[in-house]
Amino acid sequence: MKREKTINRPCQINKHPSQRALKKRKRLRLLPIILLLLLSIMGTTVPKSMETYQVREEYCVKPGDTLWSIASSYANEGDDLRLMIHRMVEANGLKDDCTLKPGETIYVVLEERELRSN
Repeated sequence: MKREKTINRPCQINKHPSQRALKKRKRLRLLPIILLLLLSIMGTTVPKSMETYQVREEYCVKPGDTLWSIASSYANEGDDLRLMIHRMVEANGLKDDCTLKPGETIYVVLEERELRSN
């Protein structure tokens, strides 16, 4: 039986990085620059602080009143009653069941506006 000769070659270390490694390094160098650009763009597009105010009126709940009936009595032609009800729920901190009790005073939001501060 013949023995195969083993050739001992010294391990070759590649001193030049591969193309893949070079591309990865370039991307990593560009990452902070891209992040800074994105942050600067976002900083210029953020709107100035907004304040809202509501024009509202107190209403004393009568027996049989619902949010819908109250909103419809205050609504003008073309007003969205759902939006009025939503504003009333928020202004009065009403829960999901929105049960009104006779004699209770609630706020009816007639108008909501936004003011831009300079």
